[in-house]
Amino acid sequence: MKNLYLSIVLFLTAGCGLETPQAIPRLYPPNGVQVFNETAGANNSSFQIKWWGINPESEFSGYNVYYTDSLVEAQSYTATKLLCVNFNPSQATLPVSPPFNITRQFTFNVNKYAYGSTAIFENGKTYYFYVTAYNRIRGCESPTSLYSAGVFYD
Repeated sequence: MKNLYLSIVLFLTAGCGLETPQAIPRLYPPNGVQVFNETAGANNSSFQIKWWGINPESEFSGYNVYYTDSLVEAQSYTATKLLCVNFNPSQATLPVSPPFNITRQFTFNVNKYAYGSTAIFENGKTYYFYVTAYNRIRGCESPTSLYSAGVFYD
């Protein structure tokens, strides 16, 4: 009788207010970030950022690219996020379809007029870039890649 009573109590209380823990997504940080200056004239000069990535996480949304002209901000990873083409801050800078279980190379180009008519890069100045993998559903990012630098030439 005790076993029956205990079974009924456990059955009735099993789902009462207890949350099932959700698995924490594992986003892999990008590797091998390289920055190239692509000079093609005053209005078309740009940086090309390349890196390698692998992300089998089903909620993976893409990569966020960050830039700064301050070595201190680069070393402390407090740079400014480059926005995606539609300027949506909650979307990845470079959206990528998930998941993928092989290492792929990614390329992102940004010109000095990334946000319209105001130039964000100055001629002859050094800029630092780093990249993170991004999960839009949970709003979380992977650890950052190592930063890489490039000098902007117009």
